Amino acid sequence: MTKSCCDACKSDNIHPIYHLPRIPAFQNLLFPTAEEARNAPVAKVILTACSDCGFVFNAAFNADLMEYNGNYQNSQENSQNFQNHLGNVADIIMSSLAPNEKVVEIGCGKAFFFEELRNRGVDIIGFDPTYEGNSPLIKKVYFNEETGRNISASTIIMRHTLEHIEAPYDFLLSLKGIVGGSTRIFIEIPRFEWIVEHRAFWDIFHEHPNYFSEDFFNGIFSGKARIHRVFSDQYMLVEAMLGDLADTLPPRTCVKYEDIFSNEIQHFDTLLSKNGRNFIWGAGAKGVAFANILDPDATRIQAIIDINPRKQEHFVSLTAHPCLSPEKVDWTTLTEKDYLFIMNDRYADEILASLPKMACKVFVLGKDKQGIQT
Repeated sequence: MTKSCCDACKSDNIHPIYHLPRIPAFQNLLFPTAEEARNAPVAKVILTACSDCGFVFNAAFNADLMEYNGNYQNSQENSQNFQNHLGNVADIIMSSLAPNEKVVEIGCGKAFFFEELRNRGVDIIGFDPTYEGNSPLIKKVYFNEETGRNISASTIIMRHTLEHIEAPYDFLLSLKGIVGGSTRIFIEIPRFEWIVEHRAFWDIFHEHPNYFSEDFFNGIFSGKARIHRVFSDQYMLVEAMLGDLADTLPPRTCVKYEDIFSNEIQHFDTLLSKNGRNFIWGAGAKGVAFANILDPDATRIQAIIDINPRKQEHFVSLTAHPCLSPEKVDWTTLTEKDYLFIMNDRYADEILASLPKMACKVFVLGKDKQGIQT
């Protein structure tokens, strides 16, 4: 059922800006067989913008399909580049924490960032149903009014979690009711401004029902949020007091989004149609979205490469493209007719430094380093 009002302010002054009729419900869920992958849950996206509060959301989001468990793999910590990013975010948060401050991380995932803070001496507990370890400090449940009862915290951290939660403004209001307005919150999420600027259609998928701009957070936190741009401006780390969260969202002047992605999709469709072999580097959400949008029948992309061993020898949702380790490809046999698409420019130098000299063309998505022969 398509939503007829904004998921934040409830206004009906909304308009669609992008449509994906068939996309995996989960981008970060790979399968051990091609048959299982082809039978993965199907969803759709109707990306919709609110003209009153600036919120962007998927009006066709189906929460019934979203059951997160230990098979969900969105870890990027195998990359040194991403580890450096985590250290940078930890530095920002640590600069605001007082000694002995009690911290809760909601959506702590596999606990890499959680352990980073623990190693720095932070008194922290975590919540996440996808957690696979045995730490007694992490509860394998969603955080809500029931599970968060009797939890004392002066700081809440949510990294790449809020974009997965339907009706996020309502969730933040409930969080304010649970832990109190004197609690500080750090929220790391993708910046919709970066997606629009780079025409990054590969950053739109069903797992994310929400897309946030800096302006939206300034609005809901009464202009008092501090916003740190991180990860080459792809993400933002929002720092705010829950007490500054507005109880209602009055209409305001917002950016008007029109057709954002059509030209970019056509551009890459043309590239993939040339007579050569095509490889994607990155079996995360970006790579899976790119493959599903541009090669749904798996006839133009040979494989998706990833250094995460939990993803290798598995298959991508719906398209069933194989996910391989870099060692499974003989890079020296690639010719000038072949393409390697690197899904995130932040990892390009790290990836290319790990490969032998190649004759193929390399496209680094999101960066003006496209079509350069290596």
